[in-house]
Amino acid sequence: RPEGIASGNLMLVGRDPDLARLAAHLTGLAAGRGGTVLLLGDAGIGKSRLLVEAEALPAAETVTVIHATAASAGTTEGEPRLLARLFTACAGANAIPPPTVEGIAARIVEVLAARSAERPIAVLLDDVHRADPASLALLPHLADRLAHRPVLFVVAIRPEADDAPDALRHTLAPMLVDTIRLEPLADEESRRLIDAAAGEPLSEESRALILAYAKGRPGRIIRGLLKAVTASPP
Repeated sequence: RPEGIASGNLMLVGRDPDLARLAAHLTGLAAGRGGTVLLLGDAGIGKSRLLVEAEALPAAETVTVIHATAASAGTTEGEPRLLARLFTACAGANAIPPPTVEGIAARIVEVLAARSAERPIAVLLDDVHRADPASLALLPHLADRLAHRPVLFVVAIRPEADDAPDALRHTLAPMLVDTIRLEPLADEESRRLIDAAAGEPLSEESRALILAYAKGRPGRIIRGLLKAVTASPP
């Protein structure tokens, strides 16, 4: 496996403007301005990585950062997994959630309102396109109830026209302060990432194949490199 992939510390390429916009919102949050930011992008485009990078920004040092993901691993069918995870992230692992999803949502509002009175809070929600219907339906309620508090929601979601995520974008519209759409990397940016991830010289043919496969998506660049390594003789 290439050393660059094994390290797990790949350089961030082509996302400086997007990261700067998140930094500006975190700076505004520290000054008391909340709201909701949509982070849109196709699979493998780098939404999760950008959320990680945002937390490492100097602007994030003066706020509390809370994470929750809608990825389904380790959950049972019908569980309001996104709101359940957000409740745990807000209230602590030992907190007992209310028995209904509406109760969970109400309690999240109470906890975030109380905590944000002491220190502004950034709520980073990842893979929201995978969220359960109950969480998707109630997420705009949370954002609306906390719109005038120093609470910033950053909602990472794919832009495909799936009914539930598409409806979520429309219902969040009144609370939106920004929509950041992650575009595919330019070929030169993709080449830089390929070379950095490979950690060793690649043939132009191998690089061209990975470029064609990835189509500017960093996640696919990594998968393309792993496929190339797997297919190569020892």
